[in-house]
Amino acid sequence: MTDILSGISQEIISGIALGSIYALIALGFTMIYKATEVVNFAQGDLMMVGAYVNFFFVSTLLSNSGEPSTWTFLVALVCSIIFSVLFGFFLDYIEIIFVIIPLVGPGLIANGADPLWLGILI
Repeated sequence: MTDILSGISQEIISGIALGSIYALIALGFTMIYKATEVVNFAQGDLMMVGAYVNFFFVSTLLSNSGEPSTWTFLVALVCSIIFSVLFGFFLDYIEIIFVIIPLVGPGLIANGADPLWLGILI
């Protein structure tokens, strides 16, 4: 009976976490649309880049330390946030220089580099 209750509670917590991620994505779409009246198609791809970078830092830190701890995931989170901010500044700089398709371009860059990141991470 306790196995069933622990499994259900774990599924509820996982569902709340995934629902929170979906809510943040929807909030981002809404904010960008209300501010610019244009749908930004690159948002999901930029979130994919952040997930890959976080996975890279977690796996690198786990391979160096050996066993998982809270500090491993916190350091990976901070490193991922720093990388995402720098990557966002870089994309804004590229979009200022090349103002051709700024809403689709980062998505194409992320999708094109996706197999490269998978080859490096796995």
